[in-house]
Amino acid sequence: MPIHKDIVSLYEALDGLEQSRREEEFHHYISLEGFAGMTQKYIKDGILTFHASHVRFSNDTTEFAIGEKEIQDIVKEKLGEDYNNGISKSGYSEVYATCFCKKGDGLLHQWACYGENGGLSIEFDFSNIEMSWWEEENNGNNDGSMINAKPVAVYYDKKEYKEQIEKIINIGAYIDNEDKKAILNAYMALRKAKVFKLELESRLLFWPCEKQSCEKQSIVKYKINRGILVPYLEISLKSEDKSKPIIKSITIGPGKDQVMIFNSVFQMIEPDLSKHDFLSELPPNGKLTSNGILIKPSKIPFRA
Repeated sequence: MPIHKDIVSLYEALDGLEQSRREEEFHHYISLEGFAGMTQKYIKDGILTFHASHVRFSNDTTEFAIGEKEIQDIVKEKLGEDYNNGISKSGYSEVYATCFCKKGDGLLHQWACYGENGGLSIEFDFSNIEMSWWEEENNGNNDGSMINAKPVAVYYDKKEYKEQIEKIINIGAYIDNEDKKAILNAYMALRKAKVFKLELESRLLFWPCEKQSCEKQSIVKYKINRGILVPYLEISLKSEDKSKPIIKSITIGPGKDQVMIFNSVFQMIEPDLSKHDFLSELPPNGKLTSNGILIKPSKIPFRA
């Protein structure tokens, strides 16, 4: 099982490989129920918690398998079948992910998925986010060992993906075989079928790990989704600079009760009770909380 220092090295490698493809905006679409769970510790402790699900259990039937097959074909041609067997047995073969979109509004299919009973998109500032998931309780008290990382854009184009995998395989002696296997497992989780291209997706990847200085290893939990048990990791996020928020903006999805949802989200995020006024109509350009988060309504005329 990977340990903390190995995870840091893997993120550094991914960051270097993906510099030319780095997105600047990261929006996470979520149900109201999920948002309420995510923000329970935010006002009091400044900590957000979200779930990273095992990529093999997604609602995309080609998830991980498409990247795995394409990488196996390239590796077999370049390095032989024995190397392929080593990749499948790597400690990094269990990959978990949380997904983000390039747009926080304008993606109708995302609102169709998350907006039935009210939904939100949350814009994150990943220049100011530290993460952990290996400690018991995930309470963020990690004695300075949290990780700073940004989501990586997924690959929808087979040719572009193949070129990147061949580049990784040809990396010189400064990276050993085990590190290369870990990177290839990460890239298996970064390949999506072109039919999903409208999602403009980026991903944060995670692996169950244990930290050298900690007796407790990250705990895989399970939730029921679409009638199956889905393995997930609980991720804790907090601000690197406590004077700035993790969240840049929250967009209230279209549909019924949009005004009520706007009011409830604003009150949940606004720490100053004197600003908890109740609006009877939506402010077109949104409303800024005292801690610098813009709450705004979707502009899509969709009756969810």
